[in-house]
Amino acid sequence: MAGLVESVFRDFTSAGLRWAVLRNAAGLPGHTRYDIDLLVEAASLAKAEDILSRHARRLGWREPGILRKHGYVCRLLVSPPPEGRPGWEAQFLPVDFFSRLDYRGAPMVDVAAAWTGIRETNGVAETAPGFSAATALIKELLPHGTLKENSREAVQSEATADGPSWLAALVPIYGEDLANRLLEATRRGDWPKVDQMAGEIRRQQARGRSPALRTRFLLANLRHHFRPTVSAFVVLIGPDGSGKTTIAEEVFRRLYKRPFKACRYFRGSFAVLPQLKQFKVWAGRLIGRKVVLAPPAEPGTRLSGMERQNSALRSMVYISWYAFDLWIGRLKLRRMRAQWNLILFDRYFHDYHYQYGNRNAPRRFLRLMERFAPKPDLVVFLDRDPDTIFAQKPELSLPEIKRQQACIRELLTKIPNAVRIDANHGVAATADAVGEAVLRAALAGEPIRQNNR
Repeated sequence: MAGLVESVFRDFTSAGLRWAVLRNAAGLPGHTRYDIDLLVEAASLAKAEDILSRHARRLGWREPGILRKHGYVCRLLVSPPPEGRPGWEAQFLPVDFFSRLDYRGAPMVDVAAAWTGIRETNGVAETAPGFSAATALIKELLPHGTLKENSREAVQSEATADGPSWLAALVPIYGEDLANRLLEATRRGDWPKVDQMAGEIRRQQARGRSPALRTRFLLANLRHHFRPTVSAFVVLIGPDGSGKTTIAEEVFRRLYKRPFKACRYFRGSFAVLPQLKQFKVWAGRLIGRKVVLAPPAEPGTRLSGMERQNSALRSMVYISWYAFDLWIGRLKLRRMRAQWNLILFDRYFHDYHYQYGNRNAPRRFLRLMERFAPKPDLVVFLDRDPDTIFAQKPELSLPEIKRQQACIRELLTKIPNAVRIDANHGVAATADAVGEAVLRAALAGEPIRQNNR
């Protein structure tokens, strides 16, 4: 990383660009927590991007994703892992270019103030501490109403060391009184007081928006919703006890910020609609009766998954409801994809093809309802020894586990982007294999072909 960053920063300066690192410049050029945030003048943005891409190609970095919003560009760089190492050990370096520091079409800090306090150390230009602290705080307060705990100490230290740059960044947007009160609360580390000011900050910042700015902002930010480049929508399938939840947690641990900006986990649905059983509670309230839902069986309870098979009609109602949830969830899915998320499902629509409780569902009806469900980028079958599953988590009988696995293998022949993973070699090895498949689906730009080895 050091060779790439040194070359890029040196060319920025020799080309006469106006640039600076916004946050966490201390470890550069050799180290960063995750990404590099660069403030670049709008007129120099195209030139800065060209310099970065040229040096990345020269040094063998891939560039699988570019995200463009209003006044913001993120270019994801990937350097291959060492020989013989898993793909998630590659080096992922998102480089964020900011030509503006806006929120919903209006400035959140005064960018002009950034250029008056630039400092350079070992070829790394960085904004003044007070400006960096003010920017970090406002970027969190406006959308979330609070500052992340792992950022508080640094923001407090920088605000204490450099009040003038803090005020220069905030006074033109929020006024002298609010900027000073926010500075004093931050210096004291009075975070509840800082959070209380979030509403006041939002109202003041919103006064800078005009209908034209708002429209321009929305149009610029809509484009990336239709062309997400670094995301993966992955479904894990297998009988109860095959390890889907455990493997999901391990895959998230490996792939969070390598390269995904966030990891989202769902079980069965997007939870846009209420669960069907909740209607029993509401109906009871209407007639003045209290309905108490039976708690789910403890995980691993013997044969708890064999208690009841639904009638064909009951299965059709159940499947229709959750298929509709998945259909509405397309909007939620599109938004998460645009934010470079890994979206992982345990218990997706495929489960209805082999679940014990819905064996009576008509096959034609299943195929019809499946059209409502968004198509995943990758379907992963965790193929584990049925005797081991039954010994560790006997929620299904041994014959039922074998039947479900046979159904899944037949189902895989009809899914073009499915992969079978041998899950008999421990959590770490299985998570490595799943992680590799997810990275290929997310970064290769083509579906994973079926693998029945």
